[in-house]
Amino acid sequence: MDKKLLKIIKTSEDFKQIKKEIDTQMQGQCYCLINADKFLRESFLEVLLSYAFCGEIDKPCGECVKCEQIKNNNNIDICYFGNDGVQVKKDDIESLLESAITKPYENRRKFLVVKNGDGLTEQCQNMLLKMLEELPAFDTVVLLFSGTQKILPTIRSRSRSFLLHSLDKSALVTMLGSSERSLNIIKCTDSNIGKALELEANSDFDDCLKFAQSILHSLDKSGDVPKYLLFLQSNKDRLDLVLYIIKGVFYMALKNEIESVMTKEKIAKVIELISYLEINLSKKQNKLMVIDSLLMGIVKIKNEV
Repeated sequence: MDKKLLKIIKTSEDFKQIKKEIDTQMQGQCYCLINADKFLRESFLEVLLSYAFCGEIDKPCGECVKCEQIKNNNNIDICYFGNDGVQVKKDDIESLLESAITKPYENRRKFLVVKNGDGLTEQCQNMLLKMLEELPAFDTVVLLFSGTQKILPTIRSRSRSFLLHSLDKSALVTMLGSSERSLNIIKCTDSNIGKALELEANSDFDDCLKFAQSILHSLDKSGDVPKYLLFLQSNKDRLDLVLYIIKGVFYMALKNEIESVMTKEKIAKVIELISYLEINLSKKQNKLMVIDSLLMGIVKIKNEV
């Protein structure tokens, strides 16, 4: 983990709360880490696990053998279940239940982690519920969710939930720097740390940003659409990135972080349209047709009286 990110999470109020749990009553408990940003959830998880096992005074240090084991997912007393983005299977939960009764091999505690909590069906959560009612003292269960709506009330009543706060702009500036490019990335991602780091490493960001800004400022009539489609046809492999940045630019305009002659109402309509079309993209529909619908939709919204 990046040392700057480790320091930011270690000193956050969220982690101070979690740390108290680790130091006092974390064994024999279930904890839910909740945030829409997958990267942030998993970063907090890594710091939490590192803190629990690190033997240094200023823990987690991020460098000792224990911290390295966690970074590389090879700590024998941490068991991971379910694949990210895939529905958690009944077999996964049955494996978790079997692991729950096995004592730690090298440490005084054991962690059972479901990274893809969103993939837990009602049946799987009910299976977990029975385990949580008689959880051994040496076990700690950690479930990661994108939102509270994914968690059954019965699971919430038998666990401690932490609604993780997204990192603020100043924290991201500390990590990425304060160049114009970095600030545009931070604004475009609305301080989403996972997306910000992804865009920071992507050499296509600058071209896509200029393209998105041109749509905001210059796409005014249907006759303009073909030239924008020409750019997209030559960049078929990055349409998802382009769509994300277009949405980010309109969010920037909505928050007055970039100038626009469009009204807030019209900008909000464009963002709503993009969100709808993102669902179509996720269904593997023809991407160019989806983007064409977006461009024509933006023209229509801009020309509404």
